[in-house]
Amino acid sequence: MIIFGGFNGREYFQHAKLFDLNKKYVTNMHDRRCYVAATPFVDPTGSYHVVAVGG
Repeated sequence: MIIFGGFNGREYFQHAKLFDLNKKYVTNMHDRRCYVAATPFVDPTGSYHVVAVGG
């Protein structure tokens, strides 16, 4: 599971974390996001990506 974005009442976040019962920091998103939906995506070459929409 990837945990990303958020809002603390004053500012939006761009943090991204990989969670598998052990939290691991991964590269931040390009933009700050909140209220966003995401889905995994496998491209034609077999590479895995996360596509975020909204926020």
